[in-house]
Amino acid sequence: MTTTTHTRPAPTAGEAADNRSVWLGGGLAALAVGLAANSMLGPFVADRLDYPVSATMRNQTIGLDAAGLVVVAPVTLLIAILASRGHRAAPVLALGPTSYVAYMFVQYIAGPDHLNHPRVLILQLALFSGGWLLAALAWSIARSRQAAQPVLSRHHGVVSLVLGLFVLLRYLPGLWGSLSAEPVPDQAALDPAMYWLIVLLDLGVYLPIAVLAAVGLRRERVWATTLHRGAVGWFVLVSIAVAVMSAAMLANDDPNASTGQLVLFVVTGIAVAGYAYVINRPLFDPIEPVASASIGDRSPDR
Repeated sequence: MTTTTHTRPAPTAGEAADNRSVWLGGGLAALAVGLAANSMLGPFVADRLDYPVSATMRNQTIGLDAAGLVVVAPVTLLIAILASRGHRAAPVLALGPTSYVAYMFVQYIAGPDHLNHPRVLILQLALFSGGWLLAALAWSIARSRQAAQPVLSRHHGVVSLVLGLFVLLRYLPGLWGSLSAEPVPDQAALDPAMYWLIVLLDLGVYLPIAVLAAVGLRRERVWATTLHRGAVGWFVLVSIAVAVMSAAMLANDDPNASTGQLVLFVVTGIAVAGYAYVINRPLFDPIEPVASASIGDRSPDR
């Protein structure tokens, strides 16, 4: 008796990439919906979530929810559409909002002084996990398609260092004060857990990434181009969020509101958004044929 075994051929690299793009598109769409739902449940719209924070932090949360609903969620949905169509720009652009969501939901979950399990905990945990998992997927897809990605020139490393320096300078007084154990600023003392989370994320995560991208760009590594584009996308969204948070504080007559900070982050957000447009615009140009030798030069090790 003869038994015939049918084996399914292994998917080609193109089919595997298409499958991952579908997963990325669906994941980004779900992330956008979840982010919008969280924003609508918060104090900006329905005010159904009770965050045990100071009045100042509540005003900032109103602004954060507004930015999430009006800016970040729609942007994420647009990138989801690009991903579902297999557009080469999608995985690179996705690094911005996915890392933003992971960054912000660490603060949503661990920042407030919850003494009870919040009703929205499962949603926020899902958004945090979805953020970094989708960022990892987007990175994987972008790296697998790096031969078709326009590489940034070395001078963009200077921009990465400038953005890192911008973040560092905001915390320089605190770093200097740590040498003599000075107390934290009065506003930070109102919500110390939130303050230290932001310090940890900005100086312990973003700043090293900015330096790493600068070094990689200086050495003309292809991975550094992807990393820089993703970090710039994150920076734009965070700048917009901080600007809207500052506007919410001013609108609610918060004693810690600052017109100067609002102007600073509006100008910074516009400037970096313009720069993001410049470095990402080539991803929408028609793909030109690449010689096999050039493709070889862009090996995964680079």
